[in-house]
Parts: sequence; C-alpha cells; structure tokens
Amino acid sequence: MFKQLIMPVEGSLGLSFLVAALPILVVLVLLGIMRRAAWQAALAGLVVVVVIAIAVWQMPVGLAFDSAANGAVFALWPIMWIVISALLLYNIAVVSGRFDAFRAWVLAYLPNDRRVVLVVLGFCFGALLEGIAGFGTPVAIVSSLLITVGFAPLEALVFTLIFDTAPVAFGALGVPVTVLGAVTGLPAGTLGQMIGRQLPVMAFILPFYVMALFGGWRSVRAIWPILLVAGGSFAITQFLTSNYIDYALTDVLASLGSLIITLGFLQIWRPAPDEQFSIDATVLKIERVSGVSPWQGWLPWAIVSIVVVAWTSFKVALIGQKAIPWPGLDKAISITFYHDKP
Repeated sequence: MFKQLIMPVEGSLGLSFLVAALPILVVLVLLGIMRRAAWQAALAGLVVVVVIAIAVWQMPVGLAFDSAANGAVFALWPIMWIVISALLLYNIAVVSGRFDAFRAWVLAYLPNDRRVVLVVLGFCFGALLEGIAGFGTPVAIVSSLLITVGFAPLEALVFTLIFDTAPVAFGALGVPVTVLGAVTGLPAGTLGQMIGRQLPVMAFILPFYVMALFGGWRSVRAIWPILLVAGGSFAITQFLTSNYIDYALTDVLASLGSLIITLGFLQIWRPAPDEQFSIDATVLKIERVSGVSPWQGWLPWAIVSIVVVAWTSFKVALIGQKAIPWPGLDKAISITFYHDKP
C-alpha cells in the first residue's frame, strides 16, 4: 500500500506546499495571463499534477494514472450532472420568459436602490443557487441578472464572487464536505457540523464587508438594518441546519430563510432614497414579458428548491446505491497526517 507523503520536499511543509500549489498556479497563469482555453489550462494542470505525484511524492506510475482516471469519472458523474442540470434550468427560464419576468419582479417590488438589490440577489439568491448547483453557476446567473438591472459587468462579477464565500463550503448539496470526508476518511456529518460552527461568523460579516466595498461606510450606515437581517438570518440558519438537520441542505435552507426574511423585512423597512444608487431610468422602462407575470419569475427557482429539499430529505439518491471499487486503486493508498515517509 502506498502511503502518501506529507512533506516530501526537504522535509519542509512550506516547500512541499509551494510545489503542491504548482498545478493550480499553472491553470491560473494559462487562463488569466496567457488567455488559453479552459480545456488546455486544465489539461496542463493535470500533466503537472501527474509529474509532481510521481517525481516528488514518489507515487507509483500506475496508481497516479488510476487516480487521474478515477478523478475524471468522479467529476463527470456526481458533479457535472449538477452543473448541466442548473444550466438547463437557466436556459429554460430564459426561453420561457421567466428570467425576464424575474428581472421585472426585482424592478417592480424591490426598492429603487442598487445596494438593496445587490444584497437580495448577490447574497440571498446567489447563495440559493450555490446550494443547489454550485461550481460557478450562481456567479454566471446572478451576475447576468445584476447586469440586466444596471450593474457594471465587473462590479457584478466581483461582488457576486465575494458573496459566494459564505455558502461555497456547502455548495452543490454539500459536495465539498462529502468529498472532504471521502478523502480524509472522517465522518462527513461531523465535518459539516464543525464547518457550520465557523462559517456563520463570516456569513454574518460578509454583507457589511461587501457593502463597504460597493458603497463605502456611508452606505453601511444607511442600510445596516437590511445587512443585519440578511447576514444574521443566513448565519443562524446555516448553523442550525449544518449541526441539527443535514449539511447537504445547509445552503438551500439558509438562503431560503435569509431570502424570505429579508424580503419580508423590506415590507416594513426601506432605506431613504439615494440618487447615487438608484437604478437607471432606462433600465426601469422594461416591457412586461408577454403572457408572463413578474411573480412567475420565481417559479423555476421555487420548484427546484422544493425538489432538492425533498430529494435530499427522503434520500432518493441512496436508493439502490452501490459502491464500486476502482480497479487497481481500491485500498491501495493510505492518506494520513501521522507519517511523512513511505
């Protein structure tokens, strides 16, 4: 059995970390600086991973290629089907007019204040999409929605990415926690509970932080009640769900709770009008989609939320589930933090 080394580079954790980070660095450089296609950057990163695993971590060649094949299959089946389904739902919403109806609802029923729109869509709604689909889906959908209501493209992308910090650990029905449990051999439920005791602090602070970046401290003082309600309701529900219900539903329930409570709060409190952050008049002049009422814009997201909660609660995915050992890889690798030599 191959025992994975922890500090193979000169017995130094720091140097070993730098070498282990090379594949990520290669991908980022190829994507961000050299502007290469995603598949080319990913393939280059895979090559670097295999070379490092064999040459530095002393992994047997056969196990290295078996691991790469196992990772590819794992990415295609339990992960990418979520992304494909999310994109299919998004396209259905666009073609059916529900996406434009959702935008019309935002403009009709939310305050004419881009700061409030950013909190409701970027934080609450974005976290819902992260919990259901993850893997960049909320950034793509929420950013496009923010752009259609008047945000600059770079603003929409940056703030949506920052907001995604709060739900990402439990994204895509808790896939990161599930994978962490599988890799470490630790109980995924216990890991989810521990993460759910740390992350809510960040989730509570995040709306204040993003608003300070977007509108300055003046905006934080102006709309602090909505920031408190959105961040507080999300953090509390995130803690309760991860510790007492099911970590897989953490983001879905936390975002739904935050979204419902925040929208309800906006019925009794609204910030004072501020022309600097009002939505442009040309954006407000949007014709209603023929035959589609604004409230119907919520239908795709409400339906998928109900399905996801029911699917997870009744453990539909576990019906008929059978573990299939990967040939040549099963019980062939030991990962532990308590040794650094084979």
